[in-house]
Amino acid sequence: MLLGSFALTLLASALLLFAVQPMVGKILLPWLGGTPAVWNTCMMFFQTLLLAGYGYAHFLGKSFTLAKQWRIHAIVLVLALIPLAGLRFDVAPLAKIFLPPEATSPVPWLLVVLFFTAGFPFFAVAATAPLLQRWFSKTTHPDAKDPYFLYGASNLGSMVALIAYPFWVEPKLGVFEQGIAWLVGFVVLSGLILWTGKFAMASLKPEDDPVTPAAPSEKIALSKVLCWTVLGMIPSSVMLGVTTYITTDIAAIPLLWILPLTLYLLSFILVFSRIPLWLSGTIILGITTYFLFLYKGPSSAFTVTDDGFPTWLGEFLRTGGTLRLVEFLFVGISLLGAGIASKSFVSQHNLMIFLLPFGILGTIFAPALRESLGLSELEIISVHLLLLFLVSMVCHGELARTRPSVEHLTLFYLAMSFGGVLGGIFNTVIAPVLFHRVVEYPLMAVMACLMLPVIRVAGQGALSRRLQQACTWLIFVFGLASGAILLAINFLPLETGRDWITKWIPTAFLREHILDRLPEKLDILHEERNFFGTFQIIAEREKDGTLYHKLLHGTTNHGMQAYEPIARRRDTVTYFHNKGAIGQLFEAMREKAATLKRPLNVGVLGVGTGTLAAYMETNWSLDLFEIDPAVVEIATKREDLFTFIPDAIRRGVNINIQLGDGRRKLNQSKDGKYDLIFMDAFTSDAVPVHLLTKEAFEIYKSKLTPEGIVVINIANRYLNFEPVLGNMAEAVGMKAMIQGGFEHAEEVKYGTNWVVMAPSLGALAALAKKESTFERNGETWTEKWSPLNPDKGFGVWTDDYSNLPGILK
Repeated sequence: MLLGSFALTLLASALLLFAVQPMVGKILLPWLGGTPAVWNTCMMFFQTLLLAGYGYAHFLGKSFTLAKQWRIHAIVLVLALIPLAGLRFDVAPLAKIFLPPEATSPVPWLLVVLFFTAGFPFFAVAATAPLLQRWFSKTTHPDAKDPYFLYGASNLGSMVALIAYPFWVEPKLGVFEQGIAWLVGFVVLSGLILWTGKFAMASLKPEDDPVTPAAPSEKIALSKVLCWTVLGMIPSSVMLGVTTYITTDIAAIPLLWILPLTLYLLSFILVFSRIPLWLSGTIILGITTYFLFLYKGPSSAFTVTDDGFPTWLGEFLRTGGTLRLVEFLFVGISLLGAGIASKSFVSQHNLMIFLLPFGILGTIFAPALRESLGLSELEIISVHLLLLFLVSMVCHGELARTRPSVEHLTLFYLAMSFGGVLGGIFNTVIAPVLFHRVVEYPLMAVMACLMLPVIRVAGQGALSRRLQQACTWLIFVFGLASGAILLAINFLPLETGRDWITKWIPTAFLREHILDRLPEKLDILHEERNFFGTFQIIAEREKDGTLYHKLLHGTTNHGMQAYEPIARRRDTVTYFHNKGAIGQLFEAMREKAATLKRPLNVGVLGVGTGTLAAYMETNWSLDLFEIDPAVVEIATKREDLFTFIPDAIRRGVNINIQLGDGRRKLNQSKDGKYDLIFMDAFTSDAVPVHLLTKEAFEIYKSKLTPEGIVVINIANRYLNFEPVLGNMAEAVGMKAMIQGGFEHAEEVKYGTNWVVMAPSLGALAALAKKESTFERNGETWTEKWSPLNPDKGFGVWTDDYSNLPGILK
């Protein structure tokens, strides 16, 4: 009964602790343009509060009797309930007092809002795990001498909460309902904590509750505390780095926040919980078998044959089970690794250390792997997730191996949590200043290699002690070499990097694959990184002599201009090609302007390179709404980079640029003003969801003229927005059409998917007649507009409800 009450309370606290994080992150995303950096800032904040909670638990445990600890914590729980009941995580009241910044970093604003909306209740819940483990260690229970297994159980509850959020909570409950549910859960948890505390006081060992705590039985060296801190920092930083990589390229959604965090927590469960070692071996076998699927061909781990078998297994059965030598070795090594992991904790720990360099190699050579094996984006992401898992298993495994006696339990958690905070600060505050690209997480993985001689893994596993030490130092040297390669690839000038690699990389095989990853010639004109993402501007000269300037945001091309010859600077290419959907649209709009005998007013959410300014005619008005000041600077003041907007101003176009979230700024505009409103605000390939809700489209509709049109760019590698917009048009009383376009490299035309919506079919009548014909390699096709129909089974997105996992391709 005693152990059950502690386990239940810790499970409930973990559920609440990790349910609130994706919920609050989702609530805050719309206030800062939906940028993925919101999540990393939230994580840094929550890690800091976790540290504060652990510090509070450490202070209580060292200073007061259990009875006094119980009374003090009861007061803290009551105080935390006040802001929770008053706000229920609603940001709007605070945003009226603390306005979101428009030209400065939003991190301070975000931290203030987080503190008042979620800080007090999160702090109270965060202190639960170390506090209850401390209480449990004072009881007469047989397991009280080593309560660390409860930490693994707590992380199991955290994993359940994380997995439940995107697959059950988010699709079924709006954020308001989620806030109410969390409030009820907090009240229930408070009751459980107080009930468990009473239980603990009734089961105290007589000598374990003195007014003056007993002297500790061992002395903890400062070097060990520092080691715990660094071991806590490295996986925290890698987890946030992988999250940034994934969410920037796909979408800033809880599902993709949760994948790395789940693996991070899984490592805690595997190393701290008392689960059978055979289960650990099975998990490792499953992971390595999955990577055999990747080796077998593109998407083989995610597709099935007509017989219902996974693609790889179906092919394996049809060919009579023939394995090539390399595949046989792969399976054999996988089985051997699973057997080693099942033998003992030390063997499992050594295996993770041995596999770590291969995870780093997979990350460094991910582009080469994608090309040679034909891997999909999802499979490449899994390579990065594997590296996170290996780093977490190595660092957390060493934490578990070196954990102190129960007297120093809270100090151990305090040091580990402080390391987590340092990892969050490094990724959120320091890395964007130091690096122009997201390379901090492979560099932190390299740090894990460099830590190995310091942690001195002990024990007699499958290898002798001397061989273990030799492998440790070999991996250390590998870490140094990997760090040097990463620096060469990401920070040295291209030609310097090529010369350096050719001179110092010892084998032709490695030289070839590293050099293949580098372009033959890359003229980087500008690189920058800030809260809203990473971008670079490069110059590329084509065979016909045309010099293009290209803006890359993350991995996505966000605009391109024919910079030379000067006569071609007004040409529109890529997604905005003059023969594609947007060319057809502006052909119809020029006809409309001639009929109305007045200039047109256009509003655009998202500046990019300012390509749409090339379509503007003299005396037309163009209002641009952009949240990232750096993008505005590049598009308007750096004519050495792009000239679309300066050229339009010289033609007599009236251009007005407003900094801030596009939806909020557009809402401040005059009703009935715009003939066209463009929604083209992306962060790499991620779309801000708050621009695609019913409330957002009601704003767009109110700002249109009676014959105005809303234009939405839904081209995306990962997400299918057609059912969202089909249902949206019906919900807000608008008509919608869609046009998809194919890539045409010779004409510098990219694949596109544009949707137009208007209050009436009449507003779209002229556009419906437009079409373009293309020819490539003897193949001819026509691109034209067609109706976009609703999907009755999908539902309508609102500010309170959205379901991005439901539209993953």
